[in-house]
This record gives sequence, structure tokens and C-alpha cells, in this order.
Amino acid sequence: MQATFLDSMGTDLTVVNAARVSFAKESDWVENCQCGEPGNKDCNLTCDFVLRDADKRLIQFLARGMTEKDFDALVEGIRTAGITNVELDTHYTREETREYIENKLWEFRNQPQHSSPFRHCFASFHIKAPVFVARQLVKHQVGMSWNEISRRYVDDEPEFWWPEQWRGRSENKKQGSAGTVDLHEYECTGEVLPKSVWVMPLDESLSELSDMYKDQYKALIKAGVAPEMARMILPQNTYTEWHWSGSLLAWSHVCNLRCHPEAQQETRELCKYIDVSCENLWPVSWKALREGV
Repeated sequence: MQATFLDSMGTDLTVVNAARVSFAKESDWVENCQCGEPGNKDCNLTCDFVLRDADKRLIQFLARGMTEKDFDALVEGIRTAGITNVELDTHYTREETREYIENKLWEFRNQPQHSSPFRHCFASFHIKAPVFVARQLVKHQVGMSWNEISRRYVDDEPEFWWPEQWRGRSENKKQGSAGTVDLHEYECTGEVLPKSVWVMPLDESLSELSDMYKDQYKALIKAGVAPEMARMILPQNTYTEWHWSGSLLAWSHVCNLRCHPEAQQETRELCKYIDVSCENLWPVSWKALREGV
């Protein structure tokens, strides 16, 4: 699996000015020099350009829907309520404490949204991943554009993705995984795979099965079957590729969900690259949108 960065548009300053235009105002980068004297022509040290502190605070406000002071007060109020009312067992009951914290969290979630400035920055990636990963990610539609290779038109030899380890089923979730399973010790039966391949260990049998599907696919194509029909026999671990573009806000939604520890591991590993790329493109905005996730 791989995600390759293609192109981008916009910076943290784009976000700032998209917000400030409402007041007919505009910001610019400020010079940040290691010598501490911006504009010093005799300085040989490295200089770069950064956002003003006020613009950084503006981005945080846009992402949170409240000022930094109000946000810190909210966090402190919830922390204090949890410690004082639960651990010290004051006159507040646990139920009252839980209700207080939930009300504060809803108060935060119901703050006016200021998301539109984050929609003016874009990034594009070329993704190569197995079908089962692609079908999870394509669910993200808002603010995104997706163009995928189509086996209606392409009939080249399919590639298959295989994990280095097989994970076990999680006992405390309806979905997810935990630990590993050693398939070398498990002998397959005819109830799982065709009898022609079940005499070997299960992990080797699965590989044989993929080769069988590949051979059957190639045979169908050679026989003159349309690629749009021949593709139906290919398994979910078949590689697919697509161009995926989206706004800064949309990418934050993808990574907030798919980089979460409870997301499927394969999807999470792929989205980590997108996460790092977006952080490099928009360091201030990305931190504000991903903070606490």
C-alpha cells in the first residue's frame, strides 16, 4: 500500500485571509530570523516566514468555535469536576458529575461552526491499496473528489495484497482485531477452500487461492469475456489505485476518523502518510483541527 503526494493549493495564510476578508482585512507572513533582527541585511543566519501570533490564535478560534481562553476554561472546568466531584467524593453524586461534564461537552460541540476558511486549501494524492481499504475510504465524500482505475476498461494482471501477520478477532467489539493468529498450525478443510488446495497450511492455501482466481480471470479475458464481467471473480485483497483530492477540512475529517486507534489497522497505516503530509502543508491549521484526537 502506498499514498503518493501529488499537488496542493493554499497555506495557513490562505485560511487566515479567508476568515479576515469578512472584515475587509488581510494578513501577511512575518519574517522570523534566528538573529532576532528581522530585516538585518548583514545577518547570515537562516530566516523564514511565519504567521503572526494573532493569526495563529484566529485559526484556533476557527477550529474550536471559541477563544483559547474560553477553551482552556472549558477543559479546566471538566478536569476539575472529574477530580473534585468523583475522586474526592464531595456532595456531588457521580451521576451529577457525569451530567455536568456531558453538558459542558455539548456546549463545546454546539459552538458556532467557522469551518469555511479551511475549505480554501486543497491537496491531492495517488493511492494504491487493496479493494477492502478503498471501500472504507470512499465513504468520505463531502469536500472530496475520487477517480479510480476501472476494471471495466483495464484487464492487466491483477496484484494482491497480503498481510505480514493475521490478527485475531477482538472479543470486546463487534468489529476490530486483537493479537495474532498462526495459520501454519491450522489445517484447512474442504468447507473453507476447494479440496485442491486444502491439504497445505491455511496461509499457503490462501495464496494458492489468489493464484487460482488470477488464472481464472486471465482465462476469462482470453476467452473473450468483457473485463467488466471478468472482474467479478477477483477477491477484496486485489490492489486498486485512485486519485483522491480534498479540502483541508475534508482531510482533517478523514484523519480524525481513520487515524483513530480503533480504525482498521491497514486503513490507519495508509492514512498516517496523509496525516504527515497535511501537517507539513498546513502546520498551524492541521494542529488546530487534529488537536485532542
